Amino acid sequence: MFNYRDLGFMIGIVMAIAELMKKKGINTNYIPIVNLIIGLLMGFFYVAPSDPREAILSGLIIGLSSSGVYTSGKHTKHLFNGKKEGMDFK
Repeated sequence: MFNYRDLGFMIGIVMAIAELMKKKGINTNYIPIVNLIIGLLMGFFYVAPSDPREAILSGLIIGLSSSGVYTSGKHTKHLFNGKKEGMDFK
């Protein structure tokens, strides 16, 4: 049986993979899509290989959470560096 506390660990793994891909030169606009695909793959192969509904749900949680954390971190980095161009903060 899968333990959902492992989701946080898997979100961190997906974020690390996305960061490595970004350093290799992939366009940052594709990072959320890559996170979602990796999250879904983790859902199907690790979380629930025998239950497609649970695999899709957990894969979406992993992929979308890692994308949200990545985007939030990117915006926070820009704020700390004093760069506000292109930011929609009100």
